[in-house]
Amino acid sequence: PEGFRAVRYNFTSYYSALAVVEAVVRPGLSEGEAGAGRVARLRFYSACLGILAVAGAGWLAARLAGPPAGAAAAWLVAVNPLLVQDALYARPEAFLSALLVAGAGLLAGATERRGGRGAWAGGAGAGLATGLAGACKFSLGPVGACWLA
Repeated sequence: PEGFRAVRYNFTSYYSALAVVEAVVRPGLSEGEAGAGRVARLRFYSACLGILAVAGAGWLAARLAGPPAGAAAAWLVAVNPLLVQDALYARPEAFLSALLVAGAGLLAGATERRGGRGAWAGGAGAGLATGLAGACKFSLGPVGACWLA
């Protein structure tokens, strides 16, 4: 649709990540072929990322507090109305959720190692995931600063 290409603020890391996924999954598409069905692919991409956010939250909680906490966390994230709604639309919130869960998981792994190459790599991965999340959603910075204060 024409309005889809309107010039406005775009969530850069969300669309860049989708372009990388499309280049790997469907290489060699012309612009016309890539444009056909783009909204449907964006919606599918968001749904897959929402599923990853649910699984990641469950895995992280299970790792930190045991399997019952993991099941509860996965269930709570799975029934979160905003994540369910945004995972069904071509919006970056499911991408943001998956990145934040990945960043928290990598940071938890880095703090468990306490030194060495694995801790450094986990910390760098956590920084990368949170940086991509910040590039995805501009309001993340002010909200995160308020949360940390």
